[in-house]
Amino acid sequence: MFKTPLIILSTAISLIFATSILAEGHAGCCHQGTKAHQTDHAPKVSHGHGKSLHQQWCIRCHGSIQGEGLLGPNLTKSVETLSKVEFVHIVTEGKKGPAGRMPGWKSNPRVMKGMDKLYAFLVANSSKSEQ
Repeated sequence: MFKTPLIILSTAISLIFATSILAEGHAGCCHQGTKAHQTDHAPKVSHGHGKSLHQQWCIRCHGSIQGEGLLGPNLTKSVETLSKVEFVHIVTEGKKGPAGRMPGWKSNPRVMKGMDKLYAFLVANSSKSEQ
């Protein structure tokens, strides 16, 4: 009964965020540097460029490494079950999920060049690194 309106609402929210990301020309968090953006938890490992890519391109939808995002799952939890090949494919081509569609980032040279560092940062901050 409520499933269709919920799907429409979640798709609309996804489109609004995707549109705002494209309109800005980057996906930096709108609250970056403010108290609304800060958390008490620092990443276990920063991996410099991987951390900056996560903050600039992923955090808006996927949230910080300690929490869930507005639309997408926590990426440190995702890399626990995804192989690197699967991760690269999803980031490159995008993925349809319950809250909408994640865009592919294949046209973004910064994300594509930094893919290994982004993956290393996420794995280092996941429970996969403890195995």
